[in-house]
Amino acid sequence: MSGAIRSPRLSGALALALTVLAWRDAAAQTKSDCLSAFERGQEEQKQLHLGAARDLFLSCTRATCSPPVRQDCAEHLEAVTREAPT
Repeated sequence: MSGAIRSPRLSGALALALTVLAWRDAAAQTKSDCLSAFERGQEEQKQLHLGAARDLFLSCTRATCSPPVRQDCAEHLEAVTREAPT
């Protein structure tokens, strides 16, 4: 008999644990991505690269970002939109 997992319950529990760990890592990466987009957006805005700033602020208004980051990004997005030439 090999060391293969025979119990469906054990297999299911292992699959669930791996899914939770993967989701947690993805959430941490998303949080990092959101903060990075906000910070880079501010830099682009200061350098008057308004198109790049707009894209970055738009990316951190996603539902996967935390509410405070989304709020800050939305405010900066609105400001950049006002500043951009038409």
